[in-house]
Amino acid sequence: TRESNSYVLSMLVRGLLQDLLQRQGRLLAIVDDVRPDWLESAQLLLRTLPEGVPALVTTRDESLATELVTEVYPLDALSEAEALTLLKSYVNYGLLKAEPTATRGLLQALGYLPLAIQLAGKHLSTYGRKPGYRLETLRREVEDRAVDALDRPGHPGLAATFAVSYD
Repeated sequence: TRESNSYVLSMLVRGLLQDLLQRQGRLLAIVDDVRPDWLESAQLLLRTLPEGVPALVTTRDESLATELVTEVYPLDALSEAEALTLLKSYVNYGLLKAEPTATRGLLQALGYLPLAIQLAGKHLSTYGRKPGYRLETLRREVEDRAVDALDRPGHPGLAATFAVSYD
């Protein structure tokens, strides 16, 4: 039955996460862009998390956040200045200053969304230190991936940044 399959699957996920938690330390679960059709699955996933694993849930529907019994922080897209400040908190400012057009283009491709900027910032904090690395490379990658992500739900820049970070 569907219930027993869900239970078995949730126990497998819990076991995998528990093992990962023990091997690698702290975890953060991100459940992105929850929609009404996915509410039941999101609730199951959140119940499946091992104790002590926090979750960040994003949704465009505040009533869903309430049903998920979460603390709600309404977030709009950042202004360009706020987005740049957030990116600077992760990246050597010299890299951003050297390519101002690419920096503005990257922030625009990311939709000025905090999570996308954080992911890009962490990516740049690792790869931006390599000799010859250009910010323009990441901007182009995000823009190219965003086109591929247009048929998926959510902001294409965020989906693209997840893909680039994952790769």
